[in-house]
Amino acid sequence: MKKIITTLVFFGLCVMVSAQDFSNNFLEANKDKQADFTIVNVTPSMLKMIVDQMGSEADAEMKTFIQNIKGFRMVTAANNSKNHYNSAKSSLSGQYEELVSVDNSAKNVRIYTKDAKNNVASEVIMLMLENTKFTLIDISGKIDLNQLSKLSTIVSKM
Repeated sequence: MKKIITTLVFFGLCVMVSAQDFSNNFLEANKDKQADFTIVNVTPSMLKMIVDQMGSEADAEMKTFIQNIKGFRMVTAANNSKNHYNSAKSSLSGQYEELVSVDNSAKNVRIYTKDAKNNVASEVIMLMLENTKFTLIDISGKIDLNQLSKLSTIVSKM
């Protein structure tokens, strides 16, 4: 019986580790550089509170979009920013598909998706290197890419 319980616990831990999102994996791989990072984590509870505060006059599609987000994390670094950007970018190859890239003298931006089917992805990753600042944004859940595009248009006009 003890052996069965130990096996089940081990299997459960393996499933939990494999279910981690990109930002968790990136932070784990760079745990010796944690002092470089500022991390903002928005939980599903906070996202629910945001939707609850939007009121009845808010865009129903936008409410649904936010409700389908299971996690939002932003990781930034001012130290070793180019190394962090390159490390994150190389870690994305294979499982993630690049959607957009912008490169100029002041900024490099990459947006990736995971498991995108019918304009819905399970994860969206944005990497940005701007001058001496690295930013990683990781959104997980059921992400409608059309709604994400609409949201980015609204935000860019602000």
